[in-house]
Amino acid sequence: MTDVALGVRRAALGVRVLAVVLGAVLVALAAQVSIPLPGTPVP
Repeated sequence: MTDVALGVRRAALGVRVLAVVLGAVLVALAAQVSIPLPGTPVP
């Protein structure tokens, strides 16, 4: 029984790590295609 719980916990951790990595990649890509909003100062 504990083996099953350990497997589920490990799978949930893997999904969480994957979500964090994909989120970081998405933010990095969005930063590359930044478009200045109208009316905001652009350096």
